[in-house]
Formats: sequence, C-alpha cells, structure tokens
Amino acid sequence: MYRMPDAGGKPPGRGFTIAAWIMGAIAFLFVPIVFGVLGIVFGAVAKSKGDPIGQRAMIFSIVGLAVGIALGALFFRAYGL
Repeated sequence: MYRMPDAGGKPPGRGFTIAAWIMGAIAFLFVPIVFGVLGIVFGAVAKSKGDPIGQRAMIFSIVGLAVGIALGALFFRAYGL
C-alpha cells in the first residue's frame, strides 16, 4: 500500500531506504553479517512505512550479505587466516 508523500515530496520511510542501500553496499566488503542484516532490517522498515523502493533495498542487502560472506570465505581460504 503506497501512501502519498508528505509536504517535502519524499515518501515516508525514505531515510530507512537510504540507510538500507548504504548498509547493503558496506556488507559487500566489511562485516557482512552485521551490515547485511542491518540493511535487511532497514529495508523492511522502509517497506512497512510505505516506501516502494524499500523492497529493492532489502533485496540488495540480501545480495550484499551473501556476496560478502562468499568473498570473506574466499579471502580466508586463500590466505589461510
């Protein structure tokens, strides 16, 4: 269900959407377990507040979580840490 934007022209929850995109991007390289999960949570909150882009941000964070874990596993395997 989409709600009308407020007087500022942004849909409610847009801040959570932006936070979800940023957390998802960080999750690709740094601590994906933490940042990926935060991105998923922020995306879900944005979606529940009526921002239609929140779901895309949530999916991006899921991908960031999966790719970040895979890259971390490859790194630790290659360098034996």
